[in-house]
Amino acid sequence: MKVFIKSIAIVVLMLVAFVGGRMSAYPGIAARFNKQIAFVQANKTWQYFHVLREVQADLEKGCSQSANDRVKQEIETGSMFLAEHVQAYPGGALAEMIERRDPKLLAQLRSQPVDWSRTYPVPTCSPSDALG
Repeated sequence: MKVFIKSIAIVVLMLVAFVGGRMSAYPGIAARFNKQIAFVQANKTWQYFHVLREVQADLEKGCSQSANDRVKQEIETGSMFLAEHVQAYPGGALAEMIERRDPKLLAQLRSQPVDWSRTYPVPTCSPSDALG
């Protein structure tokens, strides 16, 4: 009987500690964190959309080399973005998702250097590109 009463007391104490902790947590932290995540997702989507429009414009002008250069740059910056996150959180949800979808990419991202100071020339559609 004593063991049962002690077990109940421990469960009640754990429940009170959990509820107290939840009630004392600052409620705005989760909301701000979710807003930050939504902003990053929206910003990356906008950037991606903008690059695709530029690539489309280059292709419509017949500037395949400029379009190819833009795609290569977007792939490189996108992989640096992923690599930075995978390297910071090696066992995180993103790493697990990439592991399921493309294990070779995950291995590449884990060893990829991340250098945000690099600059990328903006490819322009030149007449020689449009003709060739």
